[in-house]
Amino acid sequence: MSHGQIHAWNILDRKPVLAKWEEGLFTEITPTDEPPAKAKWIGPPLLDLQVNGFAGIDFQQDDLSEADLLHAVGQLGQACCGQILFTLVTDDWEAMTRRLARARELRDAHPALGRAIAGWHIEGPFLSAETGYCGAHPPDKMLRPTPERVAELRELTGDDPLLLTIAPEVNGGLKGFATARELGIRVSIGHTNAPGHIL
Repeated sequence: MSHGQIHAWNILDRKPVLAKWEEGLFTEITPTDEPPAKAKWIGPPLLDLQVNGFAGIDFQQDDLSEADLLHAVGQLGQACCGQILFTLVTDDWEAMTRRLARARELRDAHPALGRAIAGWHIEGPFLSAETGYCGAHPPDKMLRPTPERVAELRELTGDDPLLLTIAPEVNGGLKGFATARELGIRVSIGHTNAPGHIL
């Protein structure tokens, strides 16, 4: 259905509204006196900061296609997630950077992908290799967050939002944090066994 309307509860103020849409996007939301069914709610779409794939589509695959990404973001939209940080996890550095470049190329070539993929999240390979802290990430693929590697990620993503997960205790971790911040990259701590004095 390319257009329609629905009476629903606005999740932000819990008041009834009439919401109209066209081509899958709300075009008008107005207050109404008509009470909707109890289970009908609308609200702003969610932003998920870590999506490695969805609806059977793995973002780590080397042959990720435009159709794959459109399917994944379409299904995410149906689940009320309007934007994501496309997330890549620990693997060979060359494979990760190749996948990132390909994903950005796909995103930039299609308006729906441009709206849905708000930025990038690189979770690894700058994580703890210790058992129990690396989680599902392969410990043999962990690398130091050298200034060159961090700068390469910034170059590949341009001015797009970029979130980088680093374990600060790894060799070069604090320098990696500093370099990332200088380049406008947001940093989160994850998969870490850092002692208190480092945190």
